[in-house]
Amino acid sequence: MRHSLIELRLQDGAEHRASRKLILPMFHHQAIASYFDTIQAVVTETVANWGKLGTISLEKEMRKLTLAIAVRTFLGSEKTEEIDRVSQWYVTLVNSLNGMVKWDNPLTFYGRGQAARRKIADYIRQIIKDRIELGDLEKSKDVIGFLMSIVDEDGNKFTENQIINQAIGFLFAAHETTSSLMSWLMFELGNRPKWRKKLRAELQQVAGNEPLKLQHLRQLPQLSNVLKEGERLYPPVHALSRAVVEDIEYAGYIIPAGWYVVIFPSMTHRMPEIYKDPESFDPDRFAPPRQEDKKYPYSLIGFGGGAHSCIGMDFANMEMKIILSTLLQNYDWTVTPTIAEILPVRKAFSMQKKLIATFGSIDS
Repeated sequence: MRHSLIELRLQDGAEHRASRKLILPMFHHQAIASYFDTIQAVVTETVANWGKLGTISLEKEMRKLTLAIAVRTFLGSEKTEEIDRVSQWYVTLVNSLNGMVKWDNPLTFYGRGQAARRKIADYIRQIIKDRIELGDLEKSKDVIGFLMSIVDEDGNKFTENQIINQAIGFLFAAHETTSSLMSWLMFELGNRPKWRKKLRAELQQVAGNEPLKLQHLRQLPQLSNVLKEGERLYPPVHALSRAVVEDIEYAGYIIPAGWYVVIFPSMTHRMPEIYKDPESFDPDRFAPPRQEDKKYPYSLIGFGGGAHSCIGMDFANMEMKIILSTLLQNYDWTVTPTIAEILPVRKAFSMQKKLIATFGSIDS
C-alpha cells in the first residue's frame, strides 16, 4: 500500500479514487460522530480560560485550540502535557517551513523543524507500538486507530512510516485551515451583535439549557449559513491548482492539455455574477429561496470541489460549529480592529494576526 496524504493530493483518475476510497472511512459521518465528545471536551476546557483572560489574540489562541483538537482526535493523546509537547514540536516544524536554508542542522530553522518532526514521528511510533500490544483497534476513536486498521483490496495495510506521514499531514490540514477561518468568523460576528443574537436564539430553540449534543448541530441552519459565508469571504484554501488533462475552451480561449491552471476562490467567491453584493457579510444569501451558491456549479469552493475536494470538510464544519456554539452559549465578545478600521477585505488576510478579541459574559 503506497498511499500517503501527499500522494493522494497529487493523484488523479482511478489511482486517486482508489486511494481516496481507502482513507474516506476515517471521515465518514459515523466516524466523524465518534469525534464529537472529544472535540467538545477540548473546546469546553480551553475556552473556559478565555473568560479569565478577558482579551486574547484570536490568531494565536485559535491556533492553539485547533491544534489541541487535532492532536487529541488524530493521535489519541489525552494528557495535557502530551498535547502541549506535541503541539510545541508541531509549531516548530511549521515555522521551519519558512527557513531559507534547507540544511538539516540544529543551527538552522529547517534543521530545528526536522528535529521536531522526528520527535513527532517517534511519539507516533510509540503510539503504534502500544496499540499493537493492546490490540482491538476496532474500538479506537481516533485517526491513528483508523489508519492502523485500514486494509486494501489486496489485504495490505499501511506501513509504520506511511501512518506517521499520514498523521502529520492530517495535523497540518486540520489545524491551519480551521484556525484561519475561525479567526475571521470571530471577527465578523464580533462586529455584528445582531447576528450573535440570532445565533443564540437558534441555539436556545434547539438545545435549550441542555449540554450541546451532536444532533443539535444538524438543526442549526443559520449557523451553517454563517460558516458558508465565512468560507466564501475568507476561503481556508486561498488557491487551487489543477493540471489540464485535455484541451478545454473557456470564455473563448483554448487551454491546451499539459497547461497548469490556478483558481483563486477569494476572487471567484466575490464575483457579482454569482453573489449579490459580494463584499457584504450576508449569511442569508445561502438560505431558501435565495441559495445563491446553487446557481452555478462550484460557486463555493473554500474546501475545494469535485473529486479533489477536502476529505476532512465535514470534520472541519463540525469542529467549527462546536467552537462557535460553545462560545455563543458562554460569552459575548468584541474584536479590534473593527470593520470600519480594517483594510479592504481583499487585502485583509495579512491582518489576521492583529485581530484581538475581548470576552465578557453573555449578559454584559
